[in-house]
Amino acid sequence: MQSDKKYQVIYADPPWPEANGVYVMRQQRATQGAAYKEKPRFKTMLIKEICELPVEKLTADDCVLFLWTTHAFIWNAKELMDSWGFTYKATIVWDKEKIGMGAWLRMQCEFCLFGIKGKPIWNNTKWRDMIREPRREHSRKPEAFYKMVEEITVGRRLDYFARGKRKGWDVFGNDTERF
Repeated sequence: MQSDKKYQVIYADPPWPEANGVYVMRQQRATQGAAYKEKPRFKTMLIKEICELPVEKLTADDCVLFLWTTHAFIWNAKELMDSWGFTYKATIVWDKEKIGMGAWLRMQCEFCLFGIKGKPIWNNTKWRDMIREPRREHSRKPEAFYKMVEEITVGRRLDYFARGKRKGWDVFGNDTERF
């Protein structure tokens, strides 16, 4: 993304590589000519590639980052936040209200790491670190999350790796028409 704009709010839901080597196995089967029809829902990236994205060129001196992740990538998300120049402050937990898949435990939540750069304007007197809202389509985040961000932050907003358009936000991604 090339832009002269600087953002005070960045929401990112990176295309993490699928957990447990599933994506790699899919690629291997495809190249071996196996009759394997399932494809990834969207193109994923290696963690190193995500960390190397020049996000610092998009951030204002005073900026907040909301970084979505799953159990499998929570430590990588913290590494990513550090590499992008943000200081971790808190984790928001999204209770999807319905049990999902999992190798060790059946998963029902997703995480959004919150970090800052500089001294962003912040106005929160009511929002907690927990959102309870039923899950929707794969990768679509809860509506309450957007409402929260719009109420407590100030400035230009970027949805990085966007899968839909939203009024008042700039979007960047290769799947911005999904939702």
